[in-house]
Amino acid sequence: MIRPMKRLGILYLVVSGIFLPHQSVVAQLTQQVNDGAPKIIISPALPPPHTAFTAQIDDYAAGGSGGGIRWFVNSVERREWQNERKITLTAPDDGQSLQIVSYTENGNGLINEARQTITPRYLDLIVEPQTYVPSFYGARAVPSHGSQVNVTARMESGGDLAELVYTWRVNNKILFDGPVRGRSMVSFVMPWGDAYVELEVEKIGVGVIAERTIYLTNSDPELRFHEESSLLGLSPWPITDLNLISQSTTITAHPYYLDILTFNEPDIAEWSIGGIPSIGSDNNPYAITISRSNVEGSSNVSFHVRNTTNVLQGAQSDVVVSF
Repeated sequence: MIRPMKRLGILYLVVSGIFLPHQSVVAQLTQQVNDGAPKIIISPALPPPHTAFTAQIDDYAAGGSGGGIRWFVNSVERREWQNERKITLTAPDDGQSLQIVSYTENGNGLINEARQTITPRYLDLIVEPQTYVPSFYGARAVPSHGSQVNVTARMESGGDLAELVYTWRVNNKILFDGPVRGRSMVSFVMPWGDAYVELEVEKIGVGVIAERTIYLTNSDPELRFHEESSLLGLSPWPITDLNLISQSTTITAHPYYLDILTFNEPDIAEWSIGGIPSIGSDNNPYAITISRSNVEGSSNVSFHVRNTTNVLQGAQSDVVVSF
């Protein structure tokens, strides 16, 4: 038999030995939550859309005694999770909210309510290393030590990006000395070793609504040579040795992943043939034209590019040319 009870001015129903507050007083119960009340711990705290996360009851401060537990998700009871302290759920679509409510019975036979609402959001970080790769290169540029990296945040929901507050960290160091409103893009110099970039996005009056961490791996600048002919143009395939069949050909040096500022304004851009300094093309310091001689043999063609004032990086290599 179900009989109404009046306790502390709030209407309760006794159902199967577990006290469950009537739906009309949920708002009152929510207002009565304090630091000692049970809590629902979400892990990870801000799950991305369509990913698994857990919800776990933390009621030790409230004197949890292993009593009955009931779970509700978006106002629907999930009986398969009855008496479970930890459950696994799937986050909804971007910008859609999911409300989780638990009712737990404490050692005195009273019912405690805890609730959490999650609103997952896609937070993308677009990485743009400011390093050189040739136009025919099929992959993306990667950062190198000392080069500049641009990272831009993109969100599908959450409001006007300019009105959100951003906290950026690189290897645990906070950039801009703290949170900055509207700072959805950041530029920094790539440190030695790998770097991890962290971003927290906060909505004023709401709190942190999204977070993301990415890892960036350093690559050393790598010099590769490509042949360029007047008939076939620039070959996308790098060469380590070259048999010179025609009377002349042009070799271009491509310093992959070199800082773009160094590439555009190098302090050193030097060619040598057989150890003897040579002059490159008039309009392109990264190209040199070589011609056959009357003597058969081979020679090393070397190129060296470097910045000695700012970035302090460079690359050097050679290719064997037979004629």
